[in-house]
Amino acid sequence: MQRLGLVPNLMGADATCEFPDYLQSPDKDGELLPWNTWMWWLYLRHTPKWSEKQEVYVKGSHMWRHRDRHNLKSCDRSPRRVYSATTFGDCTERELVYNRTCITEHTSGKFRVIQYNADRTHRFTCMKFVRRSDNVVQVYEGPLSESNDEDLCDDDKMSLDEWPWVAEWHQRPYICHVNGGFTFRTIRRLTNEDLCETEWRRSHLEVECVRGDGLHFMAPSGSNCNPFLKDGDFKSLSCWAGWDEGDYIFLVAADANSPRFCLRFPKYQNGEFSTLVYFSVICPTEHDGKPPLGIEYYELRMRRKDLFSCEDENMVRCSEVLKDGGCSKHEALAKHCPRSCNLCGDKEYEESSRSRCWFDLRLYGDWVLYEADRKEEVKVDRDSLTFSLLGNFRCWKTLSETDYLYTTLSKFRNGCSPRYTCFQFKRRNNNVLQYRVVAKDLWPSYCGLNAIIPFNGTFSGEVCEGEVGDWDPETCTTRGTIVFRSNTCATLIFPQEFQCLSFIQTDDIKPEQLLLTRSMDGRSEFNCWIISSDLTGLRWPYRVLYRMPTTQCSRLTEMEIGITRQAKATLHLDDSTGTLKTCKPDQEMQLTATLEAVTKSTDPKYLLPAIKNDPRSVNINSQGPPMSNTQPTPSSGLSSGAESARPCGLLVLVLLVEAAVRVALSSSQSPRGPPLSSWPAALGPQVGPRR
Repeated sequence: MQRLGLVPNLMGADATCEFPDYLQSPDKDGELLPWNTWMWWLYLRHTPKWSEKQEVYVKGSHMWRHRDRHNLKSCDRSPRRVYSATTFGDCTERELVYNRTCITEHTSGKFRVIQYNADRTHRFTCMKFVRRSDNVVQVYEGPLSESNDEDLCDDDKMSLDEWPWVAEWHQRPYICHVNGGFTFRTIRRLTNEDLCETEWRRSHLEVECVRGDGLHFMAPSGSNCNPFLKDGDFKSLSCWAGWDEGDYIFLVAADANSPRFCLRFPKYQNGEFSTLVYFSVICPTEHDGKPPLGIEYYELRMRRKDLFSCEDENMVRCSEVLKDGGCSKHEALAKHCPRSCNLCGDKEYEESSRSRCWFDLRLYGDWVLYEADRKEEVKVDRDSLTFSLLGNFRCWKTLSETDYLYTTLSKFRNGCSPRYTCFQFKRRNNNVLQYRVVAKDLWPSYCGLNAIIPFNGTFSGEVCEGEVGDWDPETCTTRGTIVFRSNTCATLIFPQEFQCLSFIQTDDIKPEQLLLTRSMDGRSEFNCWIISSDLTGLRWPYRVLYRMPTTQCSRLTEMEIGITRQAKATLHLDDSTGTLKTCKPDQEMQLTATLEAVTKSTDPKYLLPAIKNDPRSVNINSQGPPMSNTQPTPSSGLSSGAESARPCGLLVLVLLVEAAVRVALSSSQSPRGPPLSSWPAALGPQVGPRR
């Protein structure tokens, strides 16, 4: 069968206009790439499959459209995953929907076209394209007419197609049109089934709490309230487009770079309101929100969270939690009952609203940040750093005065949970200040295992038995990386190694360790790992090591996600058999250095742009970076560093901001500290500082 990305033989009138440049299909290896639309997804809570889709190709003045229908029974007999690639032959039936040619472009952005049908007849119509983002376009169309009438493009004759066109070949990040934190309950609209009927705890949604963060759906652990998952409680989506239409705000959302959903929020979100989630990229504008028969969709009955109020999620059930002593025994339940559990006005929460350090006087002023795609106002005063778009960051702890290195806390009034971020500043000259968030290259840090430990569990979906450790028998020391080995699963036939960036020990009743890592396979993928000694509802003779699905890092009780089902890895560490610390040539040589010594030798407050030594080695006998007078605790690296602070949502922003950005500054004095030669040269300012 001919690949249908090629230009068909179009007949009829000569073209006198061309479709817009942004609509043109790109060429890849001699084939055109299509816009996708009318893609009907099935089984999105299980194994996603599409039953029908349409592809639109645009080349100059010509446009053609095909319909693919899936033969699901034939495809089910094939071992491949249907949605991973376009397939033809037995699985797919393809037919031509139309060929169109542009004949007139109107000044209002409308295009009069002629359509050639399969029966060799032709019709005329009018099209208007609305660009929602680089990835998504919506189309208005007029009725098909046998004649090229003058009123063909009148507004009152054109209607909006509810199925947007999506360019999966143009994957550009997009900022969601909605932001904030919400609680919700899930209703399956096709059956009016309340998925949370037996669950009194509310689910949570956070949208764009950090610019570019996307959507994070978190259902109560062990519940069935997450509309996107059959099993599991956490789901993260990215936005591909967003727009206002009538009384609603629409978001096109993607799962793993594949757009599959449209979400419809009301513009006015007072009290409880309903958000509709469509399990195909269709965005109905009618008030009832009903899609075509067969499209799965859910209603989320939502409320915006108010972090400055204190309410129980269910007064009756929370009174039972208090009566049964659950406030002290089960922290996960107490979070849903702050009033009954006497958590209102919590001292730590109140103190978190106040700054704990001051920025250097020489950083103060009103600046302008220039990027390739935006201009942003920035204000630095005694205790806060405020971006007009990115948000507000309050000084939490000074990690290095000479290197202008600070940990900041961001609190939000839109319902989002707090975030901790690490900033470093660099003065270039009288007019320029550069800053960066975390760093592209970091000193290796203490990993926390201090041994080689046997494990069993799952890694990337495979059942594995093997060992994990940060012990190097060659040098007889711990190193700054952890290595996973196994000969029972394909994923770990070749050992996987991760550079440790920060190790955090929590001081809770049930202590947990948080570990931030970067993969050493060339992809530089950042991950959060959690080591817990207790699995909810069960008890194991091991600690459990979880590889989290995102770079967000918090205690399990705060993340409220289905760890055992959604973690990228769940490994039971068999401490009962004894840990291994063999040395070459000597055997069973125990590490005698203290945790403090190892931490000091890898002081994470020095975020250097290049690691001159091998990042795999953290030799406790070697000379580390120069130390300041005040040594950090093991929790100081990428976390808040505050002794009593809870890491409520630690975000590795190096995934979002790796390059230095530019802000004007007035001081001419050069700072002391490690060289930052890899930072790009800054642009000159247009607005001077205010001192």
